[in-house]
Amino acid sequence: MAEPNKHIKIIAASGADYFSTTLKDALLSHLRSISIQVEDLGTSSYYSISPEVGRRVSQSALSSSPEEVRGLVA
Repeated sequence: MAEPNKHIKIIAASGADYFSTTLKDALLSHLRSISIQVEDLGTSSYYSISPEVGRRVSQSALSSSPEEVRGLVA
C-alpha cells in the first residue's frame, strides 16, 4: 500500500495482440479517472516491453523520488 504522502505512477505497456491493447486502454482510462499518473509505453512484443517496464520500476525503487512507481503489462 502506498504511503499517504507518496504519489503513485503506473508505467503501462501492452503485448502485441488486440485483446491486450483493449484491456490496457480500459485500465489506463480507469487509473487516470482516479487521478493516478500513467506513462503508456504503447504496444510492442511482450518479450521486448516487459523488461523495459521492469527496468523502469526497479530504477525508481533505487531513487529517492517521492512517487511510488508500479508496472502494468497486459
